[in-house]
Amino acid sequence: MTDQLSPKNAYETLPLIYDEAGFSDFAKQYVPDFIQYLQEQGWIGRRVLDLGCGTGISIQSLVERRMSVTGVDASQEMIARATAHVSEGGYDAQLIRETLQSYIPTEKGFDLILCLNVLNHIASVRDLEKIFQRANWGLEMGKVFLFDLHTIRGLSENIGNRTEIYHDSNDLFVVIDNQFDYETSSLWRYYKFFFRQPGGDFIRSEEDHILRGYPYRAVVGMLQRSGFQVQHAINLNFQPFDITTDKTGRVVIIAEKTRDFNQS
Repeated sequence: MTDQLSPKNAYETLPLIYDEAGFSDFAKQYVPDFIQYLQEQGWIGRRVLDLGCGTGISIQSLVERRMSVTGVDASQEMIARATAHVSEGGYDAQLIRETLQSYIPTEKGFDLILCLNVLNHIASVRDLEKIFQRANWGLEMGKVFLFDLHTIRGLSENIGNRTEIYHDSNDLFVVIDNQFDYETSSLWRYYKFFFRQPGGDFIRSEEDHILRGYPYRAVVGMLQRSGFQVQHAINLNFQPFDITTDKTGRVVIIAEKTRDFNQS
């Protein structure tokens, strides 16, 4: 299997219309529910690291719950929009522009690390495990790393080889052509954007994204090697995830740090 996949022009246009097209709706809908679920399971904490924070929608929800938040994203425009959201809301959050592959928490002490709608975009197995290892470094012992993944079945069957109109309004039209590659377990997504500029003229733009599927058991193995134990695996209906019967196509993993990761 090819270990490294490379999209083209990713995140050149998407950040400009991310909220307007509804790409941030997942975080807006689920972050409050995930926090409530964690608290029901006995989690207590205040310091949160949001990996792949995007335009900062999740940060807004967390700060409203009186949490201290650090957000990291590779896109300069995403960070700019997150900064604007934080400023407009009068929130206090630290925002860092850096890739998840290269970001290293400067100190331990986070009670929760969130990584939502992001890790399928990591095209390298080595980089994915590296992110797990660095999440271990940033967490207090006994605290948790919560992230979601589209399953291979979800990418191949629930999305599959089809064209979808993702957003259609007077000022913005987004269409996505999807092609699943069984050899690499990856979904290639070809985005076409048509959006109105302030002057009234429409602009067309295109970019490619790749979502790589990872076998669930392989992900659990990487987490264990990185010093985590999976405490809960659920679907978006907050029911236990079963790889053999799941039809939702998405898993939310809550992993507890049980030991420090030893690079040696």
